[in-house]
Amino acid sequence: MRALRDREIIIINVGANKNHSGLISPLYEDGSFLFMPIPEEGKESDAKKDLFPGCTTLPTYRDFIKDQKVWHYISDRYLEKRVHNDPEFGTFTYGDNPETIAIGRAANLKNYLRKDEGDLLFFFAGLTSIKNSKKTDNYHFYFIGFFEICDKLERVTQMPTRDELKKFGQNAHIKRGQANPDFFNKFWVWKGSSNSQLFSKAVPFDRELGTKILVDTKERRYNWPLDKSEVQLLGTRARAARQIIGDDRKRILLEQVLSTKNDVPLFKNIL
Repeated sequence: MRALRDREIIIINVGANKNHSGLISPLYEDGSFLFMPIPEEGKESDAKKDLFPGCTTLPTYRDFIKDQKVWHYISDRYLEKRVHNDPEFGTFTYGDNPETIAIGRAANLKNYLRKDEGDLLFFFAGLTSIKNSKKTDNYHFYFIGFFEICDKLERVTQMPTRDELKKFGQNAHIKRGQANPDFFNKFWVWKGSSNSQLFSKAVPFDRELGTKILVDTKERRYNWPLDKSEVQLLGTRARAARQIIGDDRKRILLEQVLSTKNDVPLFKNIL
């Protein structure tokens, strides 16, 4: 098993956010949550802009949300929209366009995540607190899960092979390409090992943790002005996929996950 010092850690923001009015990822009072992926955007399909609102190979939110009680927190206008379920934690795949449409946000995924090296990809999302079964205005960032990278597909421009589909076929980008080959648009897909996990408890990603784990490329600490909210600051500092630099900072992140009552055997073994 590779030591923590030999693994890269990348963090990336995923899921519904403040731009998706009426669509939330609910955070419950016991710390559990439901991760809500983004919708397929746009009014018409456009492969060049990566818009595929009518993709029939993807579920609607009505189908995706198994607990009908959650519908109460979601605007009706989303229920028939298609879900871009990515990352997906059933078979642990995540797709993005680090060389094309999302180069500014996702380039570090291509630059740092290596195949078969056990690198760690952490996902954080904006969650909205539920109190007494009611939606609140309390919205903050939380780490929701991670992948231990074990494989990847690069620059997908055609239907993957049968063996590749067995590994990566549940990814939303693959499913879009199956519906319309124009959407095999040079995306990449990363695969997580069986050590990967959707956390059972949300891990707060606040100003305090951000101060400890985020530095610039010269390993200088950021200023964290008090006149800006945590969501504003973290949204700026981690708008693009970020590398966690330094063994101490990597260790702090893993320990934070464990301290939030998540049982992650991999982290216990490499700390």
